[in-house]
Amino acid sequence: MAITREDIARAIEPLRPDIAEALADRKTSGIERVECPALSRYRLYEVTVFAPHAPIVHYLAYAEGGPPFVLSEDPAAFAAMAAADGGVEIKTPAEAAAYAEVFLKVTRPLSRLSYLVTALADVSFRPGLEPDEAAARKSFERKYRAVIKPPAGRKMKDGFEVTAYRVTEQSLERVTVQVTPAGAVAMDAEVLEQDLPLVIGGA
Repeated sequence: MAITREDIARAIEPLRPDIAEALADRKTSGIERVECPALSRYRLYEVTVFAPHAPIVHYLAYAEGGPPFVLSEDPAAFAAMAAADGGVEIKTPAEAAAYAEVFLKVTRPLSRLSYLVTALADVSFRPGLEPDEAAARKSFERKYRAVIKPPAGRKMKDGFEVTAYRVTEQSLERVTVQVTPAGAVAMDAEVLEQDLPLVIGGA
């Protein structure tokens, strides 16, 4: 039986009645599936509430007969969801990279600018830069053109290590995610550059 937004709203209502209320109104909210093949029971969803000034985004996990989770800005909730899924099985570095990419997307900060970058072109510089800012951009591009790449995994003793890059506010970060074969995650972020002349706003 297909999962409906009404199913998700009923499940999430005790936890977050505001999200359930938003889901009930198809004119003011949207919902899209976030693919995560490593999960066996749970499905992930991006809920967008069309607020007057800027959309409000929530990330949810739903499984029939299982507890719902609000994953937004909450890595611990993602880890709990993976444990509740009970069937996560990650066997290759590529699978670990795809899993970590989803983890970073659905748990990213939403109250400030934060987005994954997979190539230099993904870094959003402001238009109309001053001469010193334009020089800083050129220097940045020379330094990171061959560095910024899609999330990549490598096999480790107890699982996998995934390296990814993201922009947070005006900084570039290198994010390292440790992923176990059962889907447990641990994350660390290192600031590589800061005070960049980047676009300010949602991404």
